[in-house]
Amino acid sequence: MTKPQVKINNELAWGLGWGFKRMRGRSICGKWGDNGDWKNIVMVHPQSASAIVVFTNGDTGMHICERVVKAATGKEQLAFLWI
Repeated sequence: MTKPQVKINNELAWGLGWGFKRMRGRSICGKWGDNGDWKNIVMVHPQSASAIVVFTNGDTGMHICERVVKAATGKEQLAFLWI
C-alpha cells in the first residue's frame, strides 16, 4: 500500500489507493475524496513524518483544500487541476 505499483511517468505513480509524486528527490503520497458535498485531501511526506489533512463539507470544498495545501507547502500542486 505504501509503495508505488503503477508508474505513470518519472514523477507520478499509483499505489494501492494512494497517489505518489516525486518532487526534488522527495516522495509525497496523497489521496483525495469527493462524496458530493464532502471534499477532502490528505498529503503525506513520509521522510519528515508530516502530513496535511483537510476535510470540507461544501461542494466547492476542493478550492479550500487547494488553498490550504498551497499555504502549507508554498507551492501550487498540479493535481488540483484534475481533482
